[in-house]
Amino acid sequence: MPIPGPEHKEILSFLNEAGCIHNFTAEGLPVYNELYLCHAPEERLFTHGVWQNGIIPQLGNSKNDNDELERFHKLMEGYKNAVDASGKPLFALPVDDSAFTPETIALDNISFVDFLKQQGFTSDKVFWYANYCCRDDYGTESAKTSAFAGIHYFAGRRGLAANAENGDVLTWPQGNGFLADKLQQHTKGNIKTNALVYRVEEGPDNMCHVYYNKAGTDATVRIIARKVLMATPQFINKRLLSGRQLNYDAFSYAPWMVANLTLKNAPLDRSDNRPLSWDNVLYKSDGLGYINSCHQHTKLHQKQVVLTYYKPLSTGEPAQMRQQAHAKDIAAFQQEIIADLKRAHPHIEEEIENLDVWLWGHAMARPTLGFITGNERKQAKQTINGTIYFAHSDLGLPVFEEAFTKATVLPKKW
Repeated sequence: MPIPGPEHKEILSFLNEAGCIHNFTAEGLPVYNELYLCHAPEERLFTHGVWQNGIIPQLGNSKNDNDELERFHKLMEGYKNAVDASGKPLFALPVDDSAFTPETIALDNISFVDFLKQQGFTSDKVFWYANYCCRDDYGTESAKTSAFAGIHYFAGRRGLAANAENGDVLTWPQGNGFLADKLQQHTKGNIKTNALVYRVEEGPDNMCHVYYNKAGTDATVRIIARKVLMATPQFINKRLLSGRQLNYDAFSYAPWMVANLTLKNAPLDRSDNRPLSWDNVLYKSDGLGYINSCHQHTKLHQKQVVLTYYKPLSTGEPAQMRQQAHAKDIAAFQQEIIADLKRAHPHIEEEIENLDVWLWGHAMARPTLGFITGNERKQAKQTINGTIYFAHSDLGLPVFEEAFTKATVLPKKW
């Protein structure tokens, strides 16, 4: 997670409770725990047969490529600093804190690719980088991502810290599972497992009824509550709230494939013996490369490593890609992964001890054209008679900060 800005008071408080922040300076800047700030080297790109530092293409660039990459970043920096007449940022997290103006509403209704073309960009390097970023955060091709969401990737965060810079990343060996575990500590003893909720409905006297079945029994349990917070995606809400009239078809979800490769030894570069970076990207790959999941370990010597490989299944429509993935044998996925990584690590197959593959059919909501400023998303956020509230990242952008802050729609006192 990129370090949050000072406006994210709830997130900063949570990170402080989670031990990610040591203290705050007199100016109010957080001092982050160095164990959780991403260690160097942070990222690299495999291109033209070698690794380069950073994931913005540098090798084999023409003068036009370099000029356009520089102009692209200046354009994004301008959007990051842009505010409306009242001083509200045009792009913010959560997304509903953005100042929606006629300009940004128009941006939400064209694709990021079309926006770049309108701005006169022609460089293949610019279009590859923009597409990589959209696939990385949204699981969606830039041609299907709204220009608002594409720009937001670069302009929506303004992190500040005493010992880190904007864009620096917090990360943990267990990924964002670290954050989920910290959140769960506040609910220990109150989580019911082996239970399936099948209906949520309004009851008399402004109460809400939640029905669930206990696994292994025929028992149905009804909970009568004053307030219910549904942190469930819309395709689940569609089934739980059968009487709610809403166009759920406006919500689409990106399928992903994620794999963990356990290696006997860290793979060496084709070009030199530099250590792995945290994020390792292959230029013009169907995948997003891999994270070195052992990057934050502090052991002096470590032979065995775990690489986490990511691939959004984004080249077709989500339903089609889910069906294709479901029909594919795991061995086919494994061979695809190995073939991709062999471009940079020709002998990686000899080092693999284990290769596990997961498919996530609805990994994240897709910010397609018109979604952010559309009526369907606005309607889905609305509470039902002050008793049923909604808090899922598909009501905004598919990032942790969005999911975390969605529950702030709740009344301060129940």
